[in-house]
Amino acid sequence: MSEKIEYNPIIGAFVNKGNDEKLTQAELLFWTATHPEPVKIDEPKLTKAKAPDRMVEEGVESITIKENI
Repeated sequence: MSEKIEYNPIIGAFVNKGNDEKLTQAELLFWTATHPEPVKIDEPKLTKAKAPDRMVEEGVESITIKENI
């Protein structure tokens, strides 16, 4: 199996870069197991992100004002 893979949005699958053949699920699982992503401890997590106040206000208004429906 090739060391280089990419996602092909046209066919909706991961493929080998060299020959554009679709990877099987077993090949993709093996590749992900042998190429782990580095863990970055000090980076902020996306789950702690807060929505901007304007976005929250617009969301509440769209829920409470019946004319917007």
